[in-house]
Amino acid sequence: MIKKIIIILTSLLILGTALTGIGYFMGGREPETTGSVLTSETKVDQFNKIVVDVIDADIKIQHGDTFSISYRLHHMEKVEQAEVVDGTLYFVTEIERRIGWHHRPHTEQHVITITVPDELALDSLNISTVDGDIEIDDRAIRSASLKSVSGDIELSGITADEVTCEVVSGEISVRKSNITEVTAEGKSADISFDGSLEYADINTVSGDCRLTSDKIKNIKIKNVSGDIEVITPAAGISAKSYGKINYCGENQGYQFNLPGNNAMMTLNSSSGKINIQTNSPENSPE
Repeated sequence: MIKKIIIILTSLLILGTALTGIGYFMGGREPETTGSVLTSETKVDQFNKIVVDVIDADIKIQHGDTFSISYRLHHMEKVEQAEVVDGTLYFVTEIERRIGWHHRPHTEQHVITITVPDELALDSLNISTVDGDIEIDDRAIRSASLKSVSGDIELSGITADEVTCEVVSGEISVRKSNITEVTAEGKSADISFDGSLEYADINTVSGDCRLTSDKIKNIKIKNVSGDIEVITPAAGISAKSYGKINYCGENQGYQFNLPGNNAMMTLNSSSGKINIQTNSPENSPE
């Protein structure tokens, strides 16, 4: 009898283990842990550089009175590093396991919020997220490298020497900003800029490109499927497209060249329209 009871208990244990394993591989969820959530703002040491490398979260840099950070991550994404070292804030995460990974409902937001005092000019940003947006407003930055695989990059009121943006699927939007040099690249992405910009290298495979600037020196814009629209001071132009090219409201055919000594725009679209409008006589071609 005892032997039969032992056999039955052993069988139940094996069955329970098997069912647990099935639930694991079917993507069963585990409970929240403190490694994924810090909802209250926590003060950190002063920094002027930021390095963020995460998987499934939006990143926001906001104004405040102190240097602080808060976050809510996917329950399987844990913090590997969150500290200030030699004036650089590092926030890096890792996935505990990829089996069973699944996205939460859109009603639950995964976000990392970094608070920086208003008066501080940041020296550099190096921010990367796989599935999330990057948002920065009203901030002076020397240089920034921003990457999102599936998400938007939104910058507003930025003053910077150099900004690099890269997305695979999403939008890159830079508004009311004064930047010396912008590099923007996307696969399925609309890219737009308005403000003051001297140098730009903008490329996207499928998406529209729009640029409005009150000064330019050397602008390069290229896409495969999408329209290009520029509103700038007058400049030298080299434009090619199998779509229609308009310059100041007049059709220029498939190729348009205009000489200029002080500034130059190179615009190429495989199948989209190119619309060029000048907004001032500065840098007029000679």
